[in-house]
Amino acid sequence: MAMKTTAHTLFTIIGRGRLLSSEETGPRRYDTTVYEFPDGHRVEHQLFGLALLQYLRTRREGSAAPTRLVMMGTTGSSWDALALDLADRGDTDALVARAEQLFAAAQDAVTQDMLDPLATAMTEGYGLECRARLIPYGRSKAEMVQTLRLIDREVADGSRVSFDLTHGLRHLPVLGLLSAMVVQQSRTARIGGVWYGAHELRRSGATPVFDLKELLGIADWVTALACYDRTGDVRVFRAVLEQDQVDRSVLGCLVEAGHYDRVNQISRAHGPARAFLDGLPAPLTGISGLFEQDLRRHLAWAGSELRLVDRQRARARAYLAHQDFLRAALAGYEGYVTGLVQAHNQRHGSSLDPMNYRHRTQALNAFDPRAAADAFSLTEGDADQEAATADALRKLIWLRNALAHGTPVRHPELVEALRSPTTLEAYLTALLDTLFTDPPWQPPAG
Repeated sequence: MAMKTTAHTLFTIIGRGRLLSSEETGPRRYDTTVYEFPDGHRVEHQLFGLALLQYLRTRREGSAAPTRLVMMGTTGSSWDALALDLADRGDTDALVARAEQLFAAAQDAVTQDMLDPLATAMTEGYGLECRARLIPYGRSKAEMVQTLRLIDREVADGSRVSFDLTHGLRHLPVLGLLSAMVVQQSRTARIGGVWYGAHELRRSGATPVFDLKELLGIADWVTALACYDRTGDVRVFRAVLEQDQVDRSVLGCLVEAGHYDRVNQISRAHGPARAFLDGLPAPLTGISGLFEQDLRRHLAWAGSELRLVDRQRARARAYLAHQDFLRAALAGYEGYVTGLVQAHNQRHGSSLDPMNYRHRTQALNAFDPRAAADAFSLTEGDADQEAATADALRKLIWLRNALAHGTPVRHPELVEALRSPTTLEAYLTALLDTLFTDPPWQPPAG
């Protein structure tokens, strides 16, 4: 995991401002606007990115204030408006840069070489490290990926980033939002804010500003759900629920349940999982409310009188669906042996504990495929099915050992099964279908 740094990079986009004359080409500039931030603080400026920089500096002191500014725009953006702003501050270098930008912008021909001197003037004029970066219009997938890569390269691992989505072509702010999602993962970046100045909602001489950072919670939930689908680990939901202020003691029950479930102590996972569901607010608030149905569905096993064997079998099927073959084989074997224990108790009136290793071994040893009368869930006329079940169990044990220990495989059938993911998935599916004669448990809908 990357270490946190004190760097805070503010990304902003400059678009095409209003022409200063009636000519079709020439200097462009944004109208001066009063921006009102969520806390009521107001900043007056032509460029929202610079208004945001001023706000973050004055209202968010210390490490939260940006230490770097990355201004992005296309070959036709109003870079001259930025040069004019610097010129208003009395920066001589900016005047030179402005003269170059005024002509180039009119021709939609700004180059990175023209922007580098402007970045130097920005650093001097705004008092922090600045970059002026040319980005493509985003006409194609390749151009959009190019912009995402540029942003990713500008972010230090573990640093803080903020995004301004106000100006630019309408799809470029979307890229900015996607970039926030990307750097959260690729750079373990912390998102300081995702800011938007809503000119369309201007009232009483002020344009309201929104922080859309909370929308990233949707991406966090989608990621958590995908992770759960791959692993079956309910603990992945802790962070997203924490963002919506779910009580820590309730989340502690979720973590405890996930721990026991992952170490195959399923009977011990049931209690804390049920306590989590009982303590969960209903309905959930914030972004989590959008995914409450999915969350409760994935934990439905805790809210019912689900048998241990059903949970183990369901996990085996889930692991197999994601080609997690080792876990599928392990869960499948354990699920079948648990079924043997329960069948033994039903048939002989015994009280073997399915969580007791000695009792599990006793039930497994009692299963003799040569004796139809002791076939547990089979009738006396099911000798063929019994033989098939015993054969499937034996092959599952071989396969489990091969996957867990890397032992050499000599049986031609297993050699063929291990040839590819497709053949192994089909082979293991057939084994589980033979062993699990009852349909696998599924959580109730809704």
